[in-house]
Amino acid sequence: MKKGKIFKTIFGVLSSILLVSLVIKLIKVPGGMILSGLFLGGLELVGIVFVCLNLTAILHIALKNSSFMTILLITLTLSFAGIHYQLFSPTLLITVTNGYVGEID
Repeated sequence: MKKGKIFKTIFGVLSSILLVSLVIKLIKVPGGMILSGLFLGGLELVGIVFVCLNLTAILHIALKNSSFMTILLITLTLSFAGIHYQLFSPTLLITVTNGYVGEID
């Protein structure tokens, strides 16, 4: 098996798994005033795919001996992993009792 085909297969499977798990996470994300979280997240995913396509076109010019699809799958995998990290970061809620005076960290 060629080295490029192995990379394409590995990153294709990784990006597919990350995409499916992102869609599952986006079902539970709260939305805006009218639109659901899945719709807003879907718009974000479409935007990321377009940005990755543009970035891949630029990188493909610089890396002429690499396949366009391999570079695209690598950029998509990195982008989807970044969104997973962003969604995973929890928001902390600090509850302060009435009458408390002092510093909160």
